[in-house]
Amino acid sequence: MSVNPRYYYNRNRLLEKGASQALNAGNYFGFKTKLNSAILEHYDISSPALLTNIHWGMQRAISGNFQIDFKVGLGYAHNLSSFFGTMYPTLDLKLSYVFLNGNDWKQ
Repeated sequence: MSVNPRYYYNRNRLLEKGASQALNAGNYFGFKTKLNSAILEHYDISSPALLTNIHWGMQRAISGNFQIDFKVGLGYAHNLSSFFGTMYPTLDLKLSYVFLNGNDWKQ
C-alpha cells in the first residue's frame, strides 16, 4: 500500500508559455509513504517496513494518452520489527497509458 500526494508548482508558468498541460503535466514536489509487509508481499522472509520519501518530479504527456513520470529524492526505510532504519536515494521512471481522462468525459 502506498500514498503519494503531490504539489504541482509550475502549472501557471506552463500556461503562460503555451506548453501543453495534457494528462496533468507539470513539475511537482511529492511525499510518498509505503507499507511493505510479508502479508502484502506474500514472502515469509521479509519483515514489515515503512518506507517514506520526499521527491521532486516531472510528469508529461508524450504521445496520445501515454505519459512519462520521473522523480528523484531521498527516503528513509524503517524496519517495523526492530528499531533499525536506513536512508536511501530514490529514483523512479514510469511510463503510463491513460485509458480515460477528464477530457474524455462528456456531460
